[in-house]
Amino acid sequence: SWTWVAATNQVEWDDRFRPLYGFAPDEPATPEVWVSRVHEDDRPRLLALREEMWTSRTTESWESTFRIVRPDGTVTWIQSRGRVDRDADGNPTRLTGLDLDFTQHRRTEEALQARRDEEHDRALRTLLETATQGIVSVDAHGLIVTANPTLEQMFGWPGGELIGHSIEELLPSTFRDAHVRHRVGYFAAPRARLMGGGLALVGQRKDGSTFPIEV
Repeated sequence: SWTWVAATNQVEWDDRFRPLYGFAPDEPATPEVWVSRVHEDDRPRLLALREEMWTSRTTESWESTFRIVRPDGTVTWIQSRGRVDRDADGNPTRLTGLDLDFTQHRRTEEALQARRDEEHDRALRTLLETATQGIVSVDAHGLIVTANPTLEQMFGWPGGELIGHSIEELLPSTFRDAHVRHRVGYFAAPRARLMGGGLALVGQRKDGSTFPIEV
């Protein structure tokens, strides 16, 4: 636990706080030294939280999770909870906090999320591989990122060869320039809509033959 006194701008730490942050017994207890241990990516958020504690007249407590970097390079996740004491005018007089090593819990959360992501990816791959409809995805430049086996068979392309090709290669040449304009316009203002609604759409196979399609 720790206490930050507004009048002196000093932090008082208990014996468990110093080893948690990697402080030597004789290191000065100042907010600047303390904040310097916070990971640079998390520091702006922590400073903003501290500013809110000092300037708000209504905030009474906080809870935050951030990383610290000890002098030996060890990165530790910290969960910080605390309260604000104020004088009669609402000005903060001290902050009192309890910081806990949150690393193991965080690693468990990350491992669970990684497992969920892997299961989601596996389910998506299964959907792409078994769907009876052709499914294709492109990036903002119109290059094909994924194409499932049904779409490859539909357009006469060997497995995996469509990746990196322009989506316009699946259209007759007479339609490609117009499609580029439509595609660029869509990426500029994307919205859910029926592609080619009311139009007779035509696809082109790798061998140049064409066939009607619905997209």
